[in-house]
Amino acid sequence: MAAFSRVRARRANTLEDAPSTHTARLPSRALRASLPAVLGTPIEGEPASRMSAAGTGALVIASRRIRHFLVLLALAAPGTLMACKSAPRREVSGGDAARGREAIKKYACGACHIIPGVEGAIGKESHPLFGFANRGDIAGVTSNTPENLVKWIRRPTDLAPRTKMPTLGVSEQEAKDIAAYLYTLNGE
Repeated sequence: MAAFSRVRARRANTLEDAPSTHTARLPSRALRASLPAVLGTPIEGEPASRMSAAGTGALVIASRRIRHFLVLLALAAPGTLMACKSAPRREVSGGDAARGREAIKKYACGACHIIPGVEGAIGKESHPLFGFANRGDIAGVTSNTPENLVKWIRRPTDLAPRTKMPTLGVSEQEAKDIAAYLYTLNGE
């Protein structure tokens, strides 16, 4: 009976039987030994008794960090998703999307851009225009509003002097039509 008590006492001091709030199965000894180098230094205030030569302390600290991250993510995600779903619908006053598609063909915008719904618009020189209606900016230069988009289509160098996008002599009406078409591109 005394031998059994000694074995049990020795096992209680080992890694696998240590009392802990962490209930996940512990990884192999080799992995535990490498965890401190992978996970970095312990969080300040962690009890020293949690640290062992095999890296258990790092595992406990990592699991706490992951748990904290997941809690923060869960708290932040609903607001973030709501913001994505409530993106304002942009409408161009006086613009016609069907005429805009034809103007895109006329000015050969598809030579540089991939534009969904426009036959032959498979250019690779500039940004594809998938989901343009959901973007926050225009070419990283200005906010994506109907007024700014019409300005950008007509005279891109006025907004970004070093842009590769050429000024093609697009009329005000054609720019409104093109903008109306681009705002139909919600995804895909």
